[in-house]
Amino acid sequence: MSPEAPGNLVVLDLTFRRGTLTSRVEQVVPPSTSASGFLRATFHEAAVVGFDAVGRGVAFVRKPPDFEHSLAEKATDIPSLGSLCYEWTNVALGDGLMLILVLPKGYTIELVSTDPLPRSAKRFNKRLAVYFKPHGSHGDSVKVRWGLKQFAGELRSEAERIRSEIVRRGDAPNNSGVDIDEPSSVMAEFSRTGKMMQTTIYNTGGTVIVGSQNFQVTNQSGDIEGLLREVAKLGFQKEELEELRRAVIQDKSEGQKPNVSEGKTGKWFAGALKTAAKGAVKVSVDVVASVITKALEHYATGG
Repeated sequence: MSPEAPGNLVVLDLTFRRGTLTSRVEQVVPPSTSASGFLRATFHEAAVVGFDAVGRGVAFVRKPPDFEHSLAEKATDIPSLGSLCYEWTNVALGDGLMLILVLPKGYTIELVSTDPLPRSAKRFNKRLAVYFKPHGSHGDSVKVRWGLKQFAGELRSEAERIRSEIVRRGDAPNNSGVDIDEPSSVMAEFSRTGKMMQTTIYNTGGTVIVGSQNFQVTNQSGDIEGLLREVAKLGFQKEELEELRRAVIQDKSEGQKPNVSEGKTGKWFAGALKTAAKGAVKVSVDVVASVITKALEHYATGG
């Protein structure tokens, strides 16, 4: 949904300097008078024609010409609450703020110390990045608090863990100040409204249980034809299956595990949910989401 009053975007590229967390503040803000359009952002997708990079490429934005894009010359200290907990206060313009954090190298976010919950997470330049769309608008002073902890594991898996926890909790705020259409946002929104995930259970035998319906998912690791057969059972057309094939192949060629939250496969999945919501397949949205998620897991890891 496009905002009624365009909001603002802030990027903090966080780094520790002599034990203090710092960042140069990058901002994209609408004019003080009536804006000529709205701010659009992408977080999980690569560069798109007509979009400009923010945060050295952590996200891309399309802004009307009367918006101001600035980067502070000097770094500022991020207020510390102690025990690796930090807080950032920012004015939310229009219908709300989008705040992107690029976490320091070697750290992940501690969600139990974070308020509000972020909308999504990803790996970025050997680091992790998250974004928030907190409550507050039209000049409100908005606070975002987060915790950090050291992390030396595999970043892609950690980003997936964070996204899974966001979806499980389902209470990440989503103001409309910046227009963003991401696969992870779709997942979180379905979870929040109870249309998906809350009635879904996976067992180790590959059975997907949605309400009173059972669906066997039997494709094997690395078998793309088996993956397409599972998705075809849901009622998707040949053209849509070929688009999925191309998305999976491209993600693998770029060293990425195909999944519902990132890359070309994640983008295809978001479209598949929209197709299901229109009633264009044989089953409901929650079945589509559950079966495709499980089939991709089987393809990528063998279930």
